[in-house]
Amino acid sequence: MIFFNIRKQLIIFWLVLLQMITVSQKTSAQVISDFNSGNQEFIQKMTDTALFVVRQEYVLVGRSGQEYGRGGRKYFGISYTLATLSNFELWCDESIKTPWLNDTNYESYKNIDSLSPKLFKSYFRPVIDTSYQEMKQDSALLGQSVNGLVNYHIRYVAKGLTIPKQKDPTGWVIIAYTNAPILDDDQCEILFSIYKERLDFTLLGPLYIKNPSIETHKPNILGGVYVMPKFYMGKMELLLCGITHKTIAKKWEVLPVPLLDKKQESQLVPIKTNEGSSPSRKKKTKNKK
Repeated sequence: MIFFNIRKQLIIFWLVLLQMITVSQKTSAQVISDFNSGNQEFIQKMTDTALFVVRQEYVLVGRSGQEYGRGGRKYFGISYTLATLSNFELWCDESIKTPWLNDTNYESYKNIDSLSPKLFKSYFRPVIDTSYQEMKQDSALLGQSVNGLVNYHIRYVAKGLTIPKQKDPTGWVIIAYTNAPILDDDQCEILFSIYKERLDFTLLGPLYIKNPSIETHKPNILGGVYVMPKFYMGKMELLLCGITHKTIAKKWEVLPVPLLDKKQESQLVPIKTNEGSSPSRKKKTKNKK
């Protein structure tokens, strides 16, 4: 009788254990299935600390060097774009360096020979925050233009996403947009539309993607980024592969983010420009007085 009870208990134990293993496998399979189906919230949480809003102001300058704002403000116009952090650099579409081209207020001034547009102050904020930080003047004005992109050096607590040496064809497009124009409220919430896309980075020519469906009813798009997954030791990391760009023909493409040679970049030193000394030299001169 005792033997029978022990045997019965063992059978019950193994049945419960088997059920727990089965449930665990089903749960894991569900997580993988949800991930493969494109869980937007999951992708967003992995990138939200690396996505930023860049705010670029500009002024008009007369022949005498006098700078002009508009409407009682210290700047004439302003533009915004999405930027992605990688190795303490913000990458974004280089159109941010010519904000006057898409400013309707500039149309009536662009044919006046005595006035020309000039970049003014630059700011950035994380998409998960509403507070802007001003960029150092040398970072804003000396931002490099590479492959249709601009990268700015910033001081920030996070390093951002890694740029891979080789880019795989499977990844996600992350489009940032707002419910209302960001010009009306630049501290508004940033929303995202995320979808899968396959790109062959070995091909020559433009890397076109399908136009974001969100564009038809949410035209306030800030920009986008293309990321790919990397799996290692049971973990996953998202890598920065490219920045989205809307062409003149209103097609969307991905501009690959290059892996810069830091040795060459470190040899570049700001020199005097037509506008005067570099910011660092101005600071030293001021301290000597």
